Amino acid sequence: MKKLLFCLLTLIPFIGFGQCDVDLLGYDPITHQVSVAIINGENCGCNEFTTTDGSTCGPDNSSSIVMNNETINHFVFGLHIYEDYTDGPCSQSNFHPGWTFAYPINQSTLSAGEGLYTGDTLNVELNTFFDWECLLGTNLEDDQCWEIAVWQINLSQTVDIIDFPAQYWTDTCGVCVDQTQMYPDIDLSNNNLIWCPDELPPPPLYPGCIDENADNFDINATFDDGSCEYTIEGCQDPTACNYNSSATVSDGSCVFCDTPNGEELCNAYHGEDSDYWDYYIDLFNCPTTGDIAMDELFIVEADCDVFNLGVGCNEGIRFHTNYTNVGLDSIYDWKITWTGPNGFIAASNQGVNSANPPPYNNPLPPGTSGNTINTITTQMFWQEGDTLCATATLVDQIELTPEDNIICTTLPAYPVCIPDCTDPLASNYNMTTECTDNDLCEYLPIVDVGLDTILYETGCDEFGAYWLPIFYLTNYGDAPITELCVTEDILGTLAGDDTTCFDNFTILPGETYELEWPNMYEWGVLTVRVVDVNGSSDQSWNDFGLDNNIGNNMYVQIITDEPNCVSGCTDINAVNYNPLATIDDGSCIDPIIGCMIPNALNYNPEANITCEPIIECCIFPETELLYIDYECDLYCGETGAYYTAILFFDNVGNTTITNFCINYDILSGPDVIECFEGELLPGESVTMEFGPITTDGGGGVTIKLETLEGEETDIAWPQPIACYQDAVASCIYGCTDEEAINYDPNAEWDDGSCTYDILGCTDPSANNYNPLATINNGSCTYDVFGCTDMDALNYNPIANINDGSCEYDVFGCTDPIASNYNPLATVDDGSCVIYLGGCTDPEALNYNPQATDDDGSCVYIELCDGSYFIPNTFTPNNDGLNDGWEIVVADESCWKSWNVQIYNRWGSLVWESNTVGEIWPASVGGGGYYVADGVYLYKVQGVGWDPSNTFTNTGHITIFR
Repeated sequence: MKKLLFCLLTLIPFIGFGQCDVDLLGYDPITHQVSVAIINGENCGCNEFTTTDGSTCGPDNSSSIVMNNETINHFVFGLHIYEDYTDGPCSQSNFHPGWTFAYPINQSTLSAGEGLYTGDTLNVELNTFFDWECLLGTNLEDDQCWEIAVWQINLSQTVDIIDFPAQYWTDTCGVCVDQTQMYPDIDLSNNNLIWCPDELPPPPLYPGCIDENADNFDINATFDDGSCEYTIEGCQDPTACNYNSSATVSDGSCVFCDTPNGEELCNAYHGEDSDYWDYYIDLFNCPTTGDIAMDELFIVEADCDVFNLGVGCNEGIRFHTNYTNVGLDSIYDWKITWTGPNGFIAASNQGVNSANPPPYNNPLPPGTSGNTINTITTQMFWQEGDTLCATATLVDQIELTPEDNIICTTLPAYPVCIPDCTDPLASNYNMTTECTDNDLCEYLPIVDVGLDTILYETGCDEFGAYWLPIFYLTNYGDAPITELCVTEDILGTLAGDDTTCFDNFTILPGETYELEWPNMYEWGVLTVRVVDVNGSSDQSWNDFGLDNNIGNNMYVQIITDEPNCVSGCTDINAVNYNPLATIDDGSCIDPIIGCMIPNALNYNPEANITCEPIIECCIFPETELLYIDYECDLYCGETGAYYTAILFFDNVGNTTITNFCINYDILSGPDVIECFEGELLPGESVTMEFGPITTDGGGGVTIKLETLEGEETDIAWPQPIACYQDAVASCIYGCTDEEAINYDPNAEWDDGSCTYDILGCTDPSANNYNPLATINNGSCTYDVFGCTDMDALNYNPIANINDGSCEYDVFGCTDPIASNYNPLATVDDGSCVIYLGGCTDPEALNYNPQATDDDGSCVYIELCDGSYFIPNTFTPNNDGLNDGWEIVVADESCWKSWNVQIYNRWGSLVWESNTVGEIWPASVGGGGYYVADGVYLYKVQGVGWDPSNTFTNTGHITIFR
């Protein structure tokens, strides 16, 4: 194992300034994990030490990364064969032969936030490329080793080795052609690691938990990153009274509204004197019912790689399920079950007991919809047209409308999957297959063309200064190169189609071809790419064609030695004559005399010399509208006479009028405004209509031009008028109906004034009095009060209003001493009974002193066992054991009356019985719904034939299933 040491120059001046320094601690060639210690994170960008000649770290650099001198937020790492600065077997670098480069995968996160400070340690995986992996896989000679180095810090710049200031910068690779990578690190002796084929470099610092007592103890971790996690038992349900937000493992201790002894457990958890239980039950108001409805079950896809693994065939189906809480109470715990063909069944718990992390394990409030998305399975086998169903089931709540808890959908065809090659580099690459099996891939011979160098000469022609390049292309592959395209661009110039394709030559393996190029007239930094080698690629992202090694397809060269050529117009009569021009570039502009004022009517946009004098040669626009005359159209309508005014206007200006508004201002009357929008050419006329109008306004109007071409004006034309008087004189109004009593034979227009005779009752005291009637037709009627029932004793045949006075015969026993005497009877029907049956023994419990005949019903005190037993728990789970609750009595005949009532914890009556020995099956009101597990109160009242057995008792019952 070796550690490369560099000679440091003049270290003492840096110490006072906190100069940049990092330490490469370890690297794993297999995982590409790397560790770097930040010994000093300051002054790692452009500063007084690095802003020097030959460095692009100058005053014009505005990159926030390069200018960062407080932290480090950018790294690049280099790899090469130690002490070998030749091209090497895998390098793609034109400026640093033999080197290949990688950067952290999370470089974007390094560039955000505050970066890395002094004392921090970077532990990160590198994002490597083909050339990096190629170099690590190279079989080295006996005396060769690998070296990895910190290549860039904060985007430090590439500079010419001749100009870099050795006092503050140190090269990392020796002489690399004519250039080298520089950065402001005070000590480069700890910036690299070297290892040979029979050994490994120092390992990186693997972060993790090193506490053996922690749940996530990592035996491979080399330093503790503070991630240790420990088991904390407790209640993890946020809806429980004793929810512990710090708990990592549920210990089954959650207390809910229906938990036995919930109040005691809840208050004990929150403190000895706590009354948290009262707050909790008010907060949740735990419902006993719920109503969930299934909304939608739809298929997203059925394909050959349903898990998107990219390897092999994974036939399956993906579907979504939507549902809504349509009830009035929140639903806390529910389950979705899917059933399909061939016995397929799957289920998912939702709500507070869901396996999903917060916030996806919350209750479902009323009116809220939920879903289970991306349900994926490869376990169901089906045929097209089979049915898949989803069923919702509430847990610990009673479903109010179970009929809408299931939804079904029809399944599509089962996917047909055929595996094939999906490697884009293979010759038989199949981009349409849905299953990957790259063992089927076939590969063509290596295609590799390299752009070695560009030579050029300069000159001048009629187009200006030019340079004429020749591109030198070498075939480094196994297959002949028969076609390619070259894309060139000068940085900073306008983008365009700068790609030229060639198919008129063949470059055999090992040969170099000189590609001639036409004259170039743009100067600066030239970038060249060789693309579409031996044809275009089937991959949309790859424009290098079939080339297997794109690292040598690119070239950058600075073209700045532009000769002194002057192009321009050499015609002395042209308006843009250039006396300094040596090459006529065809830009001469001939003189054109005309009006050059844009708002003139005869403006000539092509003129370049203005005419003189301007007042005579330029014609300017004049906009003018003139009122000419008016006409009146007279009308008669149902509401009266009116007229419509027709006004005439002329465009007497020299410009087209597109809009104006006229106010027909009636004196002592309303204003009537109309506007014109359109195109009124000079000399054209237009008419405008105003109305209907029902006044002459004192005999005149003022015609006002309110706006012209959007501008307000004060132009007005007075006009005397009497059109309305003429209209009134021409219209005769009155009643035109000959059947009316006020018919007017001279009227031409009916004004609604017709009146008619009305027949009816004209007596105000009659029931049917008609105040609108003008002629009495004898139809009046009057009220007569009395009994209107023909079966009554006092029936009145002329009465039309029953006054409640009807009297009737009442049949029954009229004898007061009879047992069935009826004091209301008016007619004795012979039904009287003179005796009364009952118990006549004064010693009996039910002795009746009114009875005249003993009917054998006497009851006497006897010894009776009135004992009973009340259970305090039962398990109604239909297992045949203890499924019901009853009060066990010794003798059912001991009881004269019996009543049992069951209440829930909120005081609501859920069950009642008046029968001794009746069993309660935990139902609600004896119906088909059943109560939830929990504690319930009972009240029992028994009245015995023996008064000593009479009792009242209360207590509680615990139900658990």
